[in-house]
Amino acid sequence: MHIQMQNIHKAFGTNQVLSGVDFELKDGEVHALMGRTEPANLR
Repeated sequence: MHIQMQNIHKAFGTNQVLSGVDFELKDGEVHALMGRTEPANLR
C-alpha cells in the first residue's frame, strides 16, 4: 500500500497550523504524529 498526500493545509480559526505540507507513506513504513492535546477551556 502507498499513501500520498500533497499540499495539505489546516487552520483552526485564524491560526494556520499547516501550509503546503506533503506526506508520503510507503509499504512497510510506520509514522506517528504526536502532540499535546488540551481542552479549549484550559487555555
